[in-house]
Amino acid sequence: MNLLNLPAAVALSLLAFPATACTFFKVTVAGHTMVGNNEDAWSIDPRIWFENGKEGEYGAVYLGQNNSTPQGGMNEAGLLFDGLRSPAKSFARDTGKPPIHFDDLARRVLRSCANVHEAAALIRTFDFSQLNGAYLIFVDRSGEYLVVEADTLFTGHDATYAITNFCVSTCADFDSVPSERYQRGRAMLATGGDTSLTFCTSVVKGMHACRKKLGEGTLYSNIFDPQRGLLHLYFYHEYGTLRTFDLKDELAKGDHSLDMIALFPPNAEFAKLVAYRTPFHSLTLRVFLLFAALVAVLFGAY
Repeated sequence: MNLLNLPAAVALSLLAFPATACTFFKVTVAGHTMVGNNEDAWSIDPRIWFENGKEGEYGAVYLGQNNSTPQGGMNEAGLLFDGLRSPAKSFARDTGKPPIHFDDLARRVLRSCANVHEAAALIRTFDFSQLNGAYLIFVDRSGEYLVVEADTLFTGHDATYAITNFCVSTCADFDSVPSERYQRGRAMLATGGDTSLTFCTSVVKGMHACRKKLGEGTLYSNIFDPQRGLLHLYFYHEYGTLRTFDLKDELAKGDHSLDMIALFPPNAEFAKLVAYRTPFHSLTLRVFLLFAALVAVLFGAY
């Protein structure tokens, strides 16, 4: 796609919001829950960071890029979340409640809530319409989940559950979702999978993205074990190297942040992505395109 041939407003919006297409699943068997996610993003600075809670709050681990906006995370109580893109929709805002942004909402929930019911009660006190174009999913230790869209939220307790970038509340037939890797993951979960790390790794691997041009797609895959407080992490769809973090041990070290790239061996496909300049990677290119868009607006107005 050539941004320079797009209307200025559209180009500006694309520069501000990189396209992503993540996949997410949970599986609960005999009271044990595991949650997996593929984070698909054009990013060369992914990070993992740990934040202790203040008095009466939970500490948590977060994953995302270097702008400190969490794309996923889990707290000490075993409540976890992930954020996914979805089509925007029209609805009436609840202007009688204070508005709240995606990252602030996710952090507030993880700091103060132990399960999805507490999370739902907290979220309902806000106008969360700024989620439009995205949604949040929370899962707790029991395996219950909470989906939060810009105008609605609902809970569920299916033993297995998988989602990707569609509007969950209005989807009448999950079999019709046009995503091959999403349907592949659902089929794997439907075969009677378990909560072993081996099985969950096979699911994230089956649902990951790796495109032909650069081998780009899934930036990292994470698997949460909320009962044990563990985070299992794979980088750039290379499933031969695993890094595991114990949340309790990491929080004991104090607040800290880790460069995800440095945690893993060199990755040839990721090196190609780093060398391929895009507005999402290069500040110079981004500034140039923003300047070009501004000139286009001024010229159009003239």
